[in-house]
Amino acid sequence: MKNNQASARNLAMPNKSPLLHRGGVVALLFIIITSTGCSRDRAAAKAAIEDHLKDQGVVEMKLDLFYTNSQFPDKAYASATVTFNFATADGSPQKGHMGFVLQRQQDGWKVEKSEKYTTDEGKANTVLSGKKI
Repeated sequence: MKNNQASARNLAMPNKSPLLHRGGVVALLFIIITSTGCSRDRAAAKAAIEDHLKDQGVVEMKLDLFYTNSQFPDKAYASATVTFNFATADGSPQKGHMGFVLQRQQDGWKVEKSEKYTTDEGKANTVLSGKKI
């Protein structure tokens, strides 16, 4: 009798793991797709900034922040630490911190203007909205 009750209970409560598994696969695919797009945009932004700075003696550039907001779909804020090909008074390479507003182009990004440096996403959003930080 107990076996029949256990079987009836199993029939009444179907196994939910295939549904959870399918949901997990969909979530994983979403994460992969969105992160791939973001890294492609980040790489294109870095290339646009390097192109913008090519005549300024930059020997190394590290992108510190790449920020976009759906309220401003054709704009992005990026900040970078750059190393120049000249030295400070103590002989170490000159470094600088720079910020940029980028405009979306068909094939990537273009530097629209230079802006104050920040690594704070809230301040980057303020810049994209046209306000000063």
